[in-house]
Amino acid sequence: MAWELLYNLQWQLPTEELEAAWKDATGKTAVMKESQANPEDNMAPADVASHVQRRVRRIAEQAFWDSVQATLADSTSGVTQQQVTGQLAGLLAHMGQELMTVLPEQATSAREQLAAQLDEGRLQEALTAHQGSGVNGIDTTHLLSVLEHTAQLLKDMGAPAREAAAVAAHAAIRAELSSALQAGDSPALATAVVKAIRVLMAQLKMLRMDAANFRLKMLAQSLQDGAGIRYAQGKFETAFEVGQESSLEQMSSTLPHTRAWLALVSGQVPQLAQHLQPLTDFAADTNRIQAAAQASVASAVPTALRSGLRASLSAAGNAPAAERPTSAAQLIHPVKADSWRGIVRLGLVQLIQGEIPVEKTALAETLRLDAPRLHLAQNAFQQLVVLAACMLLLQQSLASQQQQSRPNMPEAADVKRRLTGILADPSMRLPDLAAELSRLAGAESDASSQTAMEAALNRMLMRSSGAFKALSSGIGNAIQLQLLPSPTSAQSDAGLQQSVNSALARCGAVSLKAEVAQLALKLSQTAALTEAVHSSTYQKLLSDLI
Repeated sequence: MAWELLYNLQWQLPTEELEAAWKDATGKTAVMKESQANPEDNMAPADVASHVQRRVRRIAEQAFWDSVQATLADSTSGVTQQQVTGQLAGLLAHMGQELMTVLPEQATSAREQLAAQLDEGRLQEALTAHQGSGVNGIDTTHLLSVLEHTAQLLKDMGAPAREAAAVAAHAAIRAELSSALQAGDSPALATAVVKAIRVLMAQLKMLRMDAANFRLKMLAQSLQDGAGIRYAQGKFETAFEVGQESSLEQMSSTLPHTRAWLALVSGQVPQLAQHLQPLTDFAADTNRIQAAAQASVASAVPTALRSGLRASLSAAGNAPAAERPTSAAQLIHPVKADSWRGIVRLGLVQLIQGEIPVEKTALAETLRLDAPRLHLAQNAFQQLVVLAACMLLLQQSLASQQQQSRPNMPEAADVKRRLTGILADPSMRLPDLAAELSRLAGAESDASSQTAMEAALNRMLMRSSGAFKALSSGIGNAIQLQLLPSPTSAQSDAGLQQSVNSALARCGAVSLKAEVAQLALKLSQTAALTEAVHSSTYQKLLSDLI
């Protein structure tokens, strides 16, 4: 988590799903009564899968509590009293164990009382010891006493911002329990009891999440102003037994994969000269940098945003919270392609362009903590290549149709949305893409056209094909053209913007410029952090190569 905080010092564990579970538990929402609107109509395709997964989890949780309630309410279901009390005791004991993890160690009395009250064996005995006005043979008086004590403990330990909602929920449940007891309504009592347990479980999960996020906030404060970078450097040096005093031979022996990666990329830099010449010129143009800095002062815009120069730590510390960088490392730019920073950035692009999945490569030791990020970046890169191939095929298909029967070219945004939705599905197959392309081309009823579309798409996406190589190279060059000066410079500098457009136009992927820029921005964040943490390592390992 410390490494995640270095990317975003404001990073917190997500609470949206737990908050939705709280609303379901208190009855404010009901997943089975919600309209099943098509999520593709109002959200990005990348969010569709997670939307469905969250809904499935909510339905599964609702089914579980419905089952508990049915077992507790129906004494004729064939379930023995021992099984019923065992299930309740198990739920309450589990809640006690979870609550014990957030109780302070110094709260000795509270911990001892909780351990005694929510012990599974004792609970099972107590719930059947005095069967009075209960439900399905359960001693409701003891059960309600346990629930009341747990509710008070959770309220006292919870965040002040959530206290009002918790108090209101507890009061509503007490009213339901009181009404059911007075009426002698066993089904209603079972419903209220299960609701009480469910609400307390949801409240406990929120409490644990809030506690974890509070600790993350405290940790983030300790990682500011370069402390986080120094912390990561120390951890790396300890793990691999290297340091600034290590010789080139020692470091190469200890970090063989990093050395091999840098050597491979540095040897390829001259071959990339024709694509990177605009960047080399830009990086060497100090007049351009000075002019940008002067312009930023004149317009009262922070220099770090206008020129791409890294803000000083003191300036960042004195800035208002809203203006402070969220990452512990800021990208230094512009840089030359044959500098150590340039080689690292070109190497990152080559990693995500590679045929072998990142997690199966002999990844550089300096990048191992970034393996999940690079894996996602590689997936995004491959998706862009496939998306570009699909859009090219669609244009060719429409252009080949007779003028009088040719349908209009759909809006690029609509095409990307529909195709991205299909690509986001892990079970997607090539025929699915071909069928969607045929629909977009107005030939969904023509089986021969769909077969031809699938064959053409298959040919384009073969790694040995010229089309695939052109697409991969063009998109990769466009990302490189944004990483060396910086992703933001490519949007503000006319010359660089033209170079990026040219790289994408040569492979027919201009319509994906925004998506390419987004991927370049994400990769620049990885570059900024790995350069900040491993600067001495990279310089030492490249000292005899550049």
